[in-house]
Formats: sequence, structure tokens, C-alpha cells
Amino acid sequence: EFLNDIAASNPFNISFICHPKKSLDKLNDDVKIEVYRIVQELMSNILKHAQTERVDIQLIMNDQYVNLLFEDNGVGFDAIKAKTGKGIGLQNIRTRVSKLNGSIVIESTIGRVTIVNIDIPAYHMNSLENSITS
Repeated sequence: EFLNDIAASNPFNISFICHPKKSLDKLNDDVKIEVYRIVQELMSNILKHAQTERVDIQLIMNDQYVNLLFEDNGVGFDAIKAKTGKGIGLQNIRTRVSKLNGSIVIESTIGRVTIVNIDIPAYHMNSLENSITS
């Protein structure tokens, strides 16, 4: 619904692939909330900065990881400067990924496609609720 609302009020296309849906639906609620907040923050950054025509989002779960892949064809940014920059959006995303014991790779350069690739280990999905709420 969140992505549909954004797509309805913006001039760019959004593609969302979620697989396998049944397995992802069984994720711990705390993990779902964190992933949702990450998607919100990424979309907020796109709305503010990307000037994109297309956003592709994939949420894929396998035995080892939940992978969130976010790609836009906007104006890009200097990913190296963003690592040390003061932008709160990317800091919030990194904090949420860290809370999930995940990893994040951001590939972008000015004038090119931006790709954000997040892996969250699946081994702790059932026990994560205790570590997030503690």
C-alpha cells in the first residue's frame, strides 16, 4: 500500500517483487517493521533527491538471507562522501541494518544508477525480537 500510494502521486514507476511471499509473511514482526522503515527511508531519499523515472525493489528470502535490493535510475550521488556525510537518512538506514545484524552496500556515482543492497541474516529471524526489544 505504501508503494502504491507513492506511485499514484509521483511521475515515476515503481516495481516491487516479493518472494517467497509466504515465507516473508512469517518473519518476526520486529524484522518486518525494521525492513518497512528502511524502505520508507530509501523512498524518502528518492523523493527528495533522485529525480528518477523508475524504482525497482526486490525483497527476496532464501535459507541464509533476506535480501532487499533497491535500484533507481536517477541522478545518483557520491556514495563515498555519503559514508562520511551528515545525512541523517543514510545514517538511519545503516543503524537499522546494523540492528538486524545485516550488511549494506551502496553503489552510486553522480549521474548514474543508484543501487542499495541489504542482506539480513535469516539465522536469527525468530530470535531477533529479543535482541531488538532489549
